[in-house]
Order: sequence, then C-alpha cells, then structure tokens
Amino acid sequence: MTFSSSKLALLGDSITFNNRIAPGTTQCTNSKGYATWLNILSGQRFNCPFSNNFGVSGDNLSQMSSRVSNVIASGSTVCIVLGGTNDLTQGNNFSAMQGTMLNGILLPLVNASIQVIVLPILPRAGLTTQQALIGQNFNSWLRELCLGTGYLSTQSNINPQNWPILVDPTEYLQDATSPIGASLPHYTFDGLHPASMGAYWIGYALFQTLTALYPPRPTKQIAVMDYYDAVNNPYGNLLATPGSNSGLLFGTSGINLTTTGLTPTGSVATSWRQFRGIGTGTGTTLVGSKENPRQDIVNRQANGERQKQVITLGGTGGESDETYSLGLTKAISTGLSAGDTVFGEICFEVQGTPFNLTGIEFNISENGPAHPQLYIANMLQTGDPANFTWAFKGTLRTPPMTLQSG
Repeated sequence: MTFSSSKLALLGDSITFNNRIAPGTTQCTNSKGYATWLNILSGQRFNCPFSNNFGVSGDNLSQMSSRVSNVIASGSTVCIVLGGTNDLTQGNNFSAMQGTMLNGILLPLVNASIQVIVLPILPRAGLTTQQALIGQNFNSWLRELCLGTGYLSTQSNINPQNWPILVDPTEYLQDATSPIGASLPHYTFDGLHPASMGAYWIGYALFQTLTALYPPRPTKQIAVMDYYDAVNNPYGNLLATPGSNSGLLFGTSGINLTTTGLTPTGSVATSWRQFRGIGTGTGTTLVGSKENPRQDIVNRQANGERQKQVITLGGTGGESDETYSLGLTKAISTGLSAGDTVFGEICFEVQGTPFNLTGIEFNISENGPAHPQLYIANMLQTGDPANFTWAFKGTLRTPPMTLQSG
C-alpha cells in the first residue's frame, strides 16, 4: 500500500526545531535537520513548509502535546513525532511519559487520520544510569506499541489500519562502547543535538522506511521544452534557454575563476563558473568536466546537449571550513516581477570515497531590493564536526522565495 499525499508536519523539541534556520531575510533548511536529509534522499518527496515545524526547544512530551491541535489544523497527512529526551532530564517518570505520548499525542493524531511516524529517544550523552534506563524502557514500549502487540493494541484503542510506524535510527547513531549508549563522536554538536552526519543517518532511516509508502518523486529536468515562457509556460525553468535541447548545464564555455591559492582547470558549463569560495591554502586541485554523451535519457541517445557537470577535488587540501562553488556568472532578470515565487533545485551525487567533506549546500539570492534575501538548502554550520566518508546522492531544493519590489 502506498500513499500519494505527503504534506509533512514535525512535532518535537529542539532536535526538531533545528530543521530550519530563519534569521530575518535568510531562510534555510538546516544540514543538522533530520527532515532536511529525508527530503534530500527522497528527491524532495515531502512538502514540509517552515510553518509545519512544531518543534520547540526544551519541550517535554506534555508541552509538545499542547501543539497537537496545531498539527491537525495544518492539514498535514503525515507527522513525524520525536520527543522524550527532555522528560528524562526534567525528572518525569515512565508512566507519565507513556500516558502523554499515547493519549496526548498519538491517539489525537491517529484519530485525525494523520499517518504518525514515531522516532524513539535518540542516543545522547549527559544522562545518569537511571535516566538512561527510563529512556530505554520508554523506547521499548514505543517499539511494542508500534508493532501492535495484542496487549497494547487492546489497551491503546488504535485502529490497526492506521497504526503509528516506528522508525529507529539507533543502530546508526549509538556508541556501543558507551556505558549509557550515548551517540557516536562527530554525530552531535554537544552530545545531544545532531550534527550533519547524525542528521543524515536519522534522515536515512526515515527514508528507508517511508520510501515504501511514498515513492521518491522524479527530479531530473530532461524535458526539451522546460523553459520559461510568460504566456504558455509560466512555470518553466528560468535557467533553460529556448532552442534545440539547450537544457540547464549546456556547453563548455564556462569560467574557471582564480582565487588566492587555487586556479581551477577543465570544462565548465556555459554561463557557470567554478571557484573556491572560502580558503587560501595551497595544495588543492579543482577540475571540471562534462558528461559526453548525454546520460539522462533512458535509451542513452547521444544527441542533445550534455546536462551533467562534474567537479573533482584533489590534492592535499588547504584549511578547515573551505568551500568550493559552482555558480551562475550572471543574474536572472527576465520574466520576474515583485510577488512572484521562485525556488532552486538541483540533483547531486558524491562519488568515490570523500575525505573531510562537511556537506553540500545550494542557495539562491535576491540582490536588488533594499532588503536582499538569501534562501539556502541544507545550510552548513561553521565548525560542524561532520566528515562524510561515503558516497551519497540526493536533491537539494531551496525554500520558496517571494520576490520583492525594487
């Protein structure tokens, strides 16, 4: 059985709140957010606007339950619930946690025909042995509840047709050598809140389960006629150029931009440039190349402009927190008016065995008005302890930006 509608709500504490960053005119999905990674890995399958993030820092389960009505009112069809870690440090016992989760959170959501996805209390540092044991007892109860075992099913009064689904990322996160089962090094910022790699594995566990219910959406922009036309195709892509299958990353006449300590080499798509954005160290190489022939058509026909830009980083590296960028060489101004809504989306793949990779970030900006806007997909955090050492791929999509006048 699969479901088509996928408007997603998030209910939780600070771990859930951290799925977004919104300081003024900058709106970002956060690289340390589990829902950020769920959408990256699933091809942006879930519609989860910022207004659907009902995470509040410091909240326990009882405080979370006060926002269940907001989740229901949002019109969401799916809700990820993650809570309980603050109950452990605030002295709430198992019985109170169990009653609130069941009667204050799960049953109201289920009775509103919302598919509930439950995460257990995640591995963390800073707990006493007693607190860790209470957390384990709570997680074991959640697992049995979501299995629909006989005793719990008669006690919980939940219709088995709409049973909550448990997604447990513990195997990816827990340090088996820790006496209290704390999280692995580099997977959190502070022993509690996920860093990019921890958020990745939570999102991965969610993706592995939810992809069976909500198949990933197609993301590749392969249509020849997917270019903007004010009259006939106002939802077309602003980067595509009318013509014979010119696409989004056509040509090889882009720019290798020299910055301090690095001159890139190789081929770059027309109207794009590659460069090092932050960092001045020597010893790094940045080489661009284009696929040949085109590979995004099923029958692999050789005609049509190539659509994949490859960036290869090598050498000994330079400094910490360096950034390497592929960006447009000129602003987009045609076909835009104040009040229009735009977003950016890219597909990417990290190949080979990366080393010291903190993450992949994508952004769009509006620079003309008195108050410029910057919207970022998967915003990276300076000092993030992440070091991705495995290949992965996904889709980055910025939050929708409403253009201003001026």
